[in-house]
Formats: sequence, structure tokens, C-alpha cells
Amino acid sequence: MRIKFIGHSCFLIEINGVKIITDPFDESIPYKFPNKEEVDIVTVSHEHSDHNATHRVKVRKEILRHPVDKTIDGVKFLSKSFFHDEEGGRRRGKNSIFLIEGENLKLVHLGDLGHIPDEKEIEIFKNPDILMIPVGGYFTIDSEKADKVISILNPKVIIPMHYKTGRLDYPISTVDDFLKNKENVHRLEIFEVEIDKSNIDNYKGIIVFPL
Repeated sequence: MRIKFIGHSCFLIEINGVKIITDPFDESIPYKFPNKEEVDIVTVSHEHSDHNATHRVKVRKEILRHPVDKTIDGVKFLSKSFFHDEEGGRRRGKNSIFLIEGENLKLVHLGDLGHIPDEKEIEIFKNPDILMIPVGGYFTIDSEKADKVISILNPKVIIPMHYKTGRLDYPISTVDDFLKNKENVHRLEIFEVEIDKSNIDNYKGIIVFPL
């Protein structure tokens, strides 16, 4: 499984030759986007412009929104609806969590999760190999709540997303707030990583891509 960090909550993931983009952002987000990137699948966690800019991608097969429970070219996709806030969606609406499974690896992308889900409701997403989790707060769960979600889901590898950087001046926290007192932090020097069953133990803990 090859994972490339595009920025914000957007990743380019390649599994068994299937290319997937998660939560593509629009032109208001100041990260370089591979415009008209040809991919097979796009997943959209919710309908905000920094997560649903599918017009920037050339999609060969499908754009997946909730509800999803299907297998495409050997890659399994499953989603479940949660909320973008702590008020049952009254402030920011719903948010979908996506499970993407292939190459004997289970990846979970939490989108803009805004609350700590009930353990029973999130059961199907437990024990992933890779967890992509928002940590910036304000619009999503913050670092403290992210820690609680991580303790529920018990991932092997954690990839934080949706945090403030020198280029993205949202009123949210930086990734360093989440990383305080954390061990096994792997700060990569490039924007992509390849993980499989043979090397996943080398990445156990937290992966941080360059900003």
C-alpha cells in the first residue's frame, strides 16, 4: 500500500494498482494539488469544499459517498455515518468514516470526525493497520479527543491530518500539539510511504509527513 500525503485530509493511496484519492480540497486550500490527477476512486467524507472538490480529479471509475459497502477491483470500501460536531450534526452536519481494505491491510480514514463515537457504533473500524485521524480541533476532534478515539480503535500506525501549518491558517492547532509526549514518532522527509505486512512494524506509532 503506497500512501502519498497531498495535504489537509487528502491522500493518494495505491492498493493493488487501484489509485484512490481521499477528501480532495478546493482551490481555497493553499497546498499544491495534482490537478486532474487520474485515479480510479475518490472518497468524500462530507460535503464541505475542503473535502469534496472532485472537479479537480479525473475519476476513471467511481466517486464514493456514504453509504458504501462494496468491493472494487479487489479493494473493499465501507463507510458509516457519524457527525462533524458534538451536537449530532446540528452545527456542521454529518461526516462519514471510510474503511479501505486491500493487500491484507485495513486503513481507516476518519474524515472530519467531530465527536468521540460510541464504542459499539465504531466497532467495525477497530484494530486497523493504518488510521488517518484529524487532530486540529475546532472543526474536528482535538488532540485530547483524538487520543481517546485512538485508544478505542487501537491502530498500529497513526497518520494525523487536518491541522494548522505555516500555509494553512485555519483556527486549529498544529500537529505538534498532538505529538506532545508521544513516543514512536516517525517524521518522514518525503511525502509518501509504502507500507505492507512485511514492514509495518517499522512504522508502528505515528507517521508525520513534511509540511
